[in-house]
Formats: sequence, structure tokens, C-alpha cells
Amino acid sequence: MILPIQYQPITPFLSLPYYAQKYANELSNELNVDENMVACAMISSVTVAGLGKIECHINSNYIIPGVLWIVVGADSGLGKTPTFSRVQGVLRNIFNEQLCFSPEKEQEIATKRGLLQQRINHLMKKGKKLSHENFQHIEDEIDSCKKKLNEHTIPISPIVDRISLYSYISEISKRKGVMAAIGAEGSILADFHTVSQQMLQPLLKSWSLEEVSYVSKISGAISVTNPRLHIGIAWQTSEIKKILTNENYQSMGIAARFLYYQASKKFIIQNDNYRVSHEAENWWHNTLLRQYNYSSTINTNNENHLSLSPDALQILNAYKNNTYFTIDNSGSNFIGKFDQHAVRLAIALHCLEFDISSNKTISMETLTKACLLTQYFFNNIQRVVLFSKNSKNHTIAFEICQIFKDRQARLNNYVVIISTKELVMRTRETIKAVEQAMYWLSTRYNFQPTFINVDKLKPIAAWGLSQNIDHINAVESLL
Repeated sequence: MILPIQYQPITPFLSLPYYAQKYANELSNELNVDENMVACAMISSVTVAGLGKIECHINSNYIIPGVLWIVVGADSGLGKTPTFSRVQGVLRNIFNEQLCFSPEKEQEIATKRGLLQQRINHLMKKGKKLSHENFQHIEDEIDSCKKKLNEHTIPISPIVDRISLYSYISEISKRKGVMAAIGAEGSILADFHTVSQQMLQPLLKSWSLEEVSYVSKISGAISVTNPRLHIGIAWQTSEIKKILTNENYQSMGIAARFLYYQASKKFIIQNDNYRVSHEAENWWHNTLLRQYNYSSTINTNNENHLSLSPDALQILNAYKNNTYFTIDNSGSNFIGKFDQHAVRLAIALHCLEFDISSNKTISMETLTKACLLTQYFFNNIQRVVLFSKNSKNHTIAFEICQIFKDRQARLNNYVVIISTKELVMRTRETIKAVEQAMYWLSTRYNFQPTFINVDKLKPIAAWGLSQNIDHINAVESLL
């Protein structure tokens, strides 16, 4: 089969349908932030709104859930907090309005639960004084009280801003098997380096909807069938890359489960009075509410699931079989999950465009976009892994860029020439190291080898630059 677009990845923003692009563009302009960062927050939020219940059945034995782990690397000043607060804030409000009780209702239920628990404790104490034969009627009443206790529960929002991995199974159990780790401060990822690899196993299983369980001395055995853990976060770039480049996490398959985007600075600045239109705001609210309302109607009836059109299924198989990349452990693990990532993204894109109560078939166009977006995310991870293996060269390249930026600012001119000797002196590196960094930079920016003529002396080797590189404000931005 001939692929409609081959090996041309698309960004998160360009993958969005029309109205989603409209909202992302307007919010990007209002906040002066990267529109792709907005798109990532939207794609993850729409799957959370469906509580992970919206699935795509490839065939009767192969079901892919609408659960995504999207992480955005964004350093200070790039607007990650206002972006994720704004996009995900609508989701929080919907859960608070539709799922959670009012403070008065919660207090009423808490009072009833307190009385029932007191009655159970009293009966247990009383039962200890009775013979086994006389304890039966006490036991029946205890069972009745426990049943009422289970009926009087206070619903908890699936959203968590920060959670200890030690309490993960307990917390997702309280949320009926659905949890959304979201926000702009790392959320659940912030604890990765504080626990053993064994503690990460429940997360691995949750991505695949495998049962998780543990035994507590206080609570006894706790198990969650088909746990759905959503991750949609932004965090400092350096912290996220510690996870993506960790060899232990790569070998476990943790890193390959993430879809990664690195935010950049927005260069076209809107005026301070720019605001998202009411039309776009309402569209975003209604889209999330539609997913939530649909999820409440889903049961075990297979008629509620999504499916791929025949053409879309062919596209998925074609992309999976023709995804050739050269990379080590992380890449091979990611490629093995290519179809999973692509279909999960296709579910999100389909939900952003259509009312899934009436349109349950993912089209070839949507699936193609999802495949190309998956490829884009993979390229980002590939770049991070390769960077970690050549960090010394990139660090020198970044330092050299700062030298050229300073010279551009001082001369107020993009065209700058600096001798190799000066670069060696200022970086305190060897000529070989500087030359390697410069040739690497020349493949990405308009750096060119040249010479400086000083009177009648022998020309001095130098490097010229004819491009504004003001946006290079971190080593990672070189990539």
C-alpha cells in the first residue's frame, strides 16, 4: 500500500482539527506561549475527560484504551504553568461540577459513614463477649452496616497534582481505577528518582491496563482491575530528560511509554489585550463535557467502542511495518509500541473533532495524522537520547553560540565573524573540540568556515554566522 504522506512528521498543533486549532492558536496568542505546548495539553485532557473508558477495538482480541502519557519539557519563562492551568482548569471544573458533591453533601455522607463505623465497632466489641452460636445475628448486622458503608461513598476527582508512588495503588483504587496526573510541576514523575524500580511496576502495568495489587497490614489486599493512569504534565526540561535518558527506565520500557515534546519560545508577540474568543472557550468546554457525558453511558456493551475504518487499519499496518529508525534501546522499545501510541492519539484526535455518540469510526485521515504525530514524538525522544550520548560536544556548541550572540548584540548585526583562535581561548577547549562543535553547528545553522585577513599576515581561520540565534537560550534548544 502506498502511504499518503511518507516520513513527514507533523507537530501536535498541526495534527489538531479546525476548531481545536482555533482554540490552541487563540490561547497561544493570549498567553504568548508555544502553540504546540497548548496542543499537547489539549490532547491529553480530552482523553482524561473520557475517564479512559473510550477505547478502540482493532479486533475482538486487541483493544487499545484512550490513555496517554504526554510530557512537555518547558523551562522557566516559557509559560507552562498558565498554559496547563488554563487548558486543564476547564477539565477540573467539569469534574468538580459533574462528579464531586457539594461541601454540604460531603459533610452529610461523612456523618452517616461515621455513625455506621461507630456501630460496626460497637458490634465487634459486643460480639467478642458472645459465644460463636450467639454471634451470628451480630455478624449479620455488621455485614448490613458494611454494605451501607460502601453505598455511602464520597466520589473523588481522578485528578491528582502530586502523589507518592508508595500510595499509588491505594489512591487509584479510591478513584475507581481512574487517575489523571496532570499539571505543570512534574506531578507523579517528581517521585521517580526517590523509589526503587520495583515501585514503578504498577505504573507500567497501568499503561497496558493490567491488574495492579498489593497487601497492606491496615487495609488488607487491594487490587485494581484495568487501571487507567493518564499523564499530561509539563516540567523542567532537565528533570524530564533524566527520566527519558535513564538506562534503567529505558530497559524497563518506562521511557518508551511517554510522548515527549520540548516547548520553545514564541516569537510573534500579541498585544496585551488579546483574549480567547467566547466561541473558542465554549467549544473547549463543550468538547470536554461531551466526552465526560459519553463516558457515563459506557458499559460492557461492545457497541460503545470506537473502531478503525478498513483504510485506517491498512494505514496503521503500513506505518508500523515501515517505521525504520536507527537508535538504541529506547528506540526499539518505542517502535514496538508504535501502533499503541498511534491509535491512542487517533482516539484523542477523533474525540476533538467528532461527537463520538454518533460517529464511532476513526477515519484514514485521522489515523494518518496520528501516525505522523507519533513519528514526531518519537523523533523528539530520539533527539534527547542522542543528545545525552554527545552532551560534551553540545555543551561546547552552546557556549560558542553564546559567544556569537554576545557579538551580534554588541554589533547590532546578525553577520558576525569570530576567529577559531578566539573561540578556543574563550571556551578553554582544544582546537579539535571547537572544530567538531562548529561543524556540528554548521549542519543546523548558518555557520560557515571562513578566514580573517589581518594586514599582510597569513589569513586566520575563523567562523562566520549570518543568522539570528537569539532563541538559543539552553543547550537543549540547539536540538
